[in-house]
Amino acid sequence: MTDRYLRHNLIDWFDQELVKSLNILVVGAGAVGNEVIKNLVLLGVGAIRIVDFDRIEIHNLTRSVLFTEGDVGRNKAEAAAEAAQRLDPACRVEAIVGDFWDRISFGQLQESSVVFSCVDNFDARFRINRLCSLLGVDLINAGIDSRFASAEIFPFMRDSDSACFECNLPPSTYQRVADRYSCGWLRKVAYEERKIPTTAITASYAGAMATSLLLYSFRDDMEGGARRVFLDTITSNVSKAILPRNPACPCCATHFPRRTILQAQRIITSGLPWPQPASDLTVTCSDPILVSWETPHCATCSSRPSVPVFDLAANYDESHAMCSNCGLKQRLAVIREQFTVSELMERFSGRPLPGKFAFFVHEGTQVIVELMERDHD
Repeated sequence: MTDRYLRHNLIDWFDQELVKSLNILVVGAGAVGNEVIKNLVLLGVGAIRIVDFDRIEIHNLTRSVLFTEGDVGRNKAEAAAEAAQRLDPACRVEAIVGDFWDRISFGQLQESSVVFSCVDNFDARFRINRLCSLLGVDLINAGIDSRFASAEIFPFMRDSDSACFECNLPPSTYQRVADRYSCGWLRKVAYEERKIPTTAITASYAGAMATSLLLYSFRDDMEGGARRVFLDTITSNVSKAILPRNPACPCCATHFPRRTILQAQRIITSGLPWPQPASDLTVTCSDPILVSWETPHCATCSSRPSVPVFDLAANYDESHAMCSNCGLKQRLAVIREQFTVSELMERFSGRPLPGKFAFFVHEGTQVIVELMERDHD
């Protein structure tokens, strides 16, 4: 080990070789993501994968230690990766531009030592938590506002009975998420994501607390299970909490103890890996699917009563509910997440099954199928 880590080596419990062996995935390269990435590189982590779809704006510079004015307009993941590489050229840093749900594979998640969730909305946190809890990958979540900073660890890899991120959320959180959608669960056209008031102070606290949870999780005397650290940056009061598992959790309570992970092309054929005969088997999709538009009683035009779609509901907003002929917003979106195998084969054979994955339960085992494009190996 070089003199670069001389001060680390003076700490009796610090295992530099262990830190070097870590392969970290950071989702979100905003204010908190900047702090986490900086800390990981300075600690000597061996590999970091950074994913973000967003671009740098001038107001990001007040909280983002890795960005400069020359980076404005660039993708956050790419700029953060370049800055991290300058901090330590020995660290392997990869930037992935895009939404993690679309760009990160199950394999990339499973080869990660831990996933840092540094995003700024609950929709993304729900999805990161869902994948990590399903695949058994440790998750550390960080959050901030103008005064408070929090960090939580969910050690799914080391504790299969760990609480997940959703286990202790209040109902008001789900209401905030629901506010983004119309009553038909299409995105609201006029909805604007609320900008969170923050400073570099809370971002640096959250980044330090989140990285500390990773570092100290390897100590033998560290307690197990999910836990949270919460800091008031004005009063300096700190609270810590053990997070219990919720048996009625909308996320992890749906996971079966016995799970199998498979990969398959997303084209719907009899070759998909469901057992035979499987006509009544229920397949649950990872994403809501817009099956069709229904116009049951259109008195002013001759539009068709039913228009098939079979696509991700996320690709549509409430403006699509407007009839293209008469201009009235009278089309009803039929959105579903579950289908029987026979229904998929009869109605949608030969079409791609939308979403990141689908699962079914067979003989007490939850079979999770990652849906791949046609040209995957």
